[in-house]
Amino acid sequence: MRGIGTIRADGTVRFLGCVPVDIRLVGITPHMIALKYAGSSYRDHGGVNYVEARIEVYELEYLKKSIDKSGGYDFACKRFGLGITFHPTPKHAQAQAIKDLPRVAESITKAAD
Repeated sequence: MRGIGTIRADGTVRFLGCVPVDIRLVGITPHMIALKYAGSSYRDHGGVNYVEARIEVYELEYLKKSIDKSGGYDFACKRFGLGITFHPTPKHAQAQAIKDLPRVAESITKAAD
């Protein structure tokens, strides 16, 4: 499945046919594009709930200047790229990543054996 969208001049990204969410361009090469999906929070009767933020890397199929005069670029990429999710608050994301370090290091060591 392909993702077709537009990168606006301010770095925001919109995919065609998708609900607009806060997506930002965070990196690009001639073959890859990295997008950051912002996390969020909402309150209900159980308290504060968090939707994880994520960064995903896609293989870029094409990139060309937009036909309109917005200064943006149209692109297509393959969906289902590499990605990582994290807590939307940097302080919590860092604490969770530090907590996960021993488990990740152990799994890498096991895979190398």
